[in-house]
Amino acid sequence: MSAPTPVAGWYPDPQNPSQQRYWNGTVWAAQHPPPRRVGGVFGRVFAYLLVIAVLTGLVSGTVAMPIFGTIFGLVVGVGIGLPVALLAAAVIAAAARPSVTRKTYCRCIDATLVTLFVAVILLAVAWINQHALAGSRGAYTLLGVTLICLIAVRPLLRRLVPATPTPSS
Repeated sequence: MSAPTPVAGWYPDPQNPSQQRYWNGTVWAAQHPPPRRVGGVFGRVFAYLLVIAVLTGLVSGTVAMPIFGTIFGLVVGVGIGLPVALLAAAVIAAAARPSVTRKTYCRCIDATLVTLFVAVILLAVAWINQHALAGSRGAYTLLGVTLICLIAVRPLLRRLVPATPTPSS
């Protein structure tokens, strides 16, 4: 009794397990999947997350105190958003390397976005406890705007690394 033939799909290359190669059901295809551009993923993720941080800071600061809060919110949004966006973009870009499957990449994005939201919750709790800007209204706005932005950016991030194409040969 022989082992069943694997179904067509991408598998580790028999000659080089660090790469993937397409098995069409009978023979290995000659080509490898095109490399994913990690640099482009990093830049776009960084830009998305920095915009989210600045927008969240502006909105929550403006709700708390219209003039001073807007300026303070912009400073906080950039000050906190810059390192967080750098770190999150590096994690997501690392997950975009060719050896990572689409499913693993999507899980990494989801875990990163959940981590970012938990960090914002902790920031909001600290904000509420310190009564930083005229009460807790700004902190609740911060949570709401951040949640909406992260939900909106999720599909964009998931599209950055497309599914590996099936070769025509």
